[in-house]
Amino acid sequence: MHSTGRKRTTTRIAAVLGLGALLGVIALLNALPASAQPVVVRATMPIDQQTVVTNACTGEDILATLSGSLSIHVVFGDNVAVEQLQTNLHGTGTGLSSGTTYILNAHEAAAENFRGLIDPNGAVVFTDVQKLEFVSQSSTPNLIGTAKVHFTVNANGTVTVGSTELTTACNG
Repeated sequence: MHSTGRKRTTTRIAAVLGLGALLGVIALLNALPASAQPVVVRATMPIDQQTVVTNACTGEDILATLSGSLSIHVVFGDNVAVEQLQTNLHGTGTGLSSGTTYILNAHEAAAENFRGLIDPNGAVVFTDVQKLEFVSQSSTPNLIGTAKVHFTVNANGTVTVGSTELTTACNG
């Protein structure tokens, strides 16, 4: 599969997972009485994944094997839901053309405030930071990537703040 196709597939998977989490939060919010005591929900899910990714430093496809976990912490109460997500992945990779081996590390931290889903005068605020490291075990450059996304949606559904920052570096 072409790397652009993989990026679209990854984006679709992330969008579906994000939408699923959002729908789950909405369902829980609708189930709570308006004057309910705060409710805390915690969940940790294991992740074991094998995928082919393209190293932006070399253009080479890498077969990556990753394992780790996704942790979710949500607090519902007083017309607001606050969610925190954390993903930690570690693994190895092998260049499909060169045979170069890599150590892979990925971390994601996201925070969301869902006041706008409960309070019609509230807003939804989302912040997400992702970091990815492909550390070569040879003279091939290491790939370090960071993505930062932030947006705020007001009670009218208008995005009032929105920013995306993507950085990559090839070190070594």
